Amino acid sequence: MRRNKKKIIAMLLFIFMSLFMFAFANPDGEIELEQLKPTITIDENNIYEIEVFSEIPEFKANALDAFGNDLDVEIDHDINNEIVGKYKVTFTAIDSYDNKEEIERDFSVVDTTRPLITLIGRASYKRLAVYESYTDEGANVTDNYDSDIRINGVVRGNTELPGTYTLRYNHTDDNNNRAIERVRSIKILDWYEDEDGDGYSNLEEYNEETDYDDENDYPDYDKAPTITIDENNIYSIEVYTDIPAFLATATDVADGDVPVLITHNINNNIVGTYKVTFKAVDNLGNVKEIVKDFEVTKRSITVKADDITSVYGEGIMPLSYSITLGSLHGTDGLNIGLSKPSGLDVGTYPITITESAENPNYEITLTNGTYTITAKELKDEDLGNYKFVDGTFGYDGTVHTIEVTGLPTWASVTYVGNTRKDAGTQEATATITGLPNYSGSVIVTVNLTVDKAPVTVKADDQTSIYGSAIVPLTSTTTGTVYG
Repeated sequence: MRRNKKKIIAMLLFIFMSLFMFAFANPDGEIELEQLKPTITIDENNIYEIEVFSEIPEFKANALDAFGNDLDVEIDHDINNEIVGKYKVTFTAIDSYDNKEEIERDFSVVDTTRPLITLIGRASYKRLAVYESYTDEGANVTDNYDSDIRINGVVRGNTELPGTYTLRYNHTDDNNNRAIERVRSIKILDWYEDEDGDGYSNLEEYNEETDYDDENDYPDYDKAPTITIDENNIYSIEVYTDIPAFLATATDVADGDVPVLITHNINNNIVGTYKVTFKAVDNLGNVKEIVKDFEVTKRSITVKADDITSVYGEGIMPLSYSITLGSLHGTDGLNIGLSKPSGLDVGTYPITITESAENPNYEITLTNGTYTITAKELKDEDLGNYKFVDGTFGYDGTVHTIEVTGLPTWASVTYVGNTRKDAGTQEATATITGLPNYSGSVIVTVNLTVDKAPVTVKADDQTSIYGSAIVPLTSTTTGTVYG
């Protein structure tokens, strides 16, 4: 007992000394903090399960070291979103002292989508007992993950006796998703029942090859014949076209083939709607009649105002038109009006074509034309009694000009050499034009002359006495000197 007491005292002394030395060596406690791992906080909104083929979600987390500093978190995963299975998401943080913290989370890629069953063919059928049966057409199964397949139904019920049996189609995919069941019903008909209520038993209709499920299709022992109209019959022609032949046949259960009387009220010379009647009567007097509409349509033609060209000053030519597409029948005529805006000057004018009275047998397309007036070549006689003559002037120190007179107001003139100041003779040219109604020009050339001004200078007679000085010489000018 005393020995144990000594051991306890020694251990307590050792622990006390160790703590004292540690506190003396690390008074702030930093060595202990440097050895602590980072702390990772994972975002509670992270998603760890997705449907196969869905987008891989984003994972978030943050980390702090022992001193409270933010650290980067490296997030890795091995997820394949196209393969159902279990995966890992790893969150890792390392502080500046290489202390590492790592957390793993499980991640699942799942398939929870039901397969889809689609019946091949209808969801219900009827069959006559013994004479008819139904062969399963199957159903297609499509799945978001597994491959598409074809399945057959499972029979529930008796397939031979009158009544209804079903084919049930079910499928569960590889991930245990069960499709919604599809059911096909097959009704087995009794021979002596009347399924469509038309007065004939199912067996009677089967033997006569009529539809035991259609009240309007039944054996016609006491009904009218059946008329079959030729599908190549034509029920529309253009006016004035020959009326086509109509074909049809008729059969009767009792009489076999019966004749078809075909009548009509068509007038192929008048546009309108008419009737074609197909009529068959069996030996019992049962009548079947089918009436078809027949159209006589308008004849299409295109009428165009003729384009016309005339020369200015020659007058407006008569307006006319032509049929450019289609034709008139026989002595038929058209009520066509043509007009052109007033104007005689050079230019283009629209020719407007109108139908003054509708012709009921024609569909008429009207096309306007163009009237063009071209410029006339300018001649001397077009200018009237104008004058441009030689001009002679005496020199007087001014510029002398000669010009054309008497021109029409529409004429224009340009000159070359029609002015002169100094004495002499030169050609003067006038170029006369008449745009826009005339083309070309008339050129006239005359002479312009300025004569010299007459001036006489005479030396004055002088007298002096011998021995005296010489008298200055002078002269006298007769006439005008200019400038």
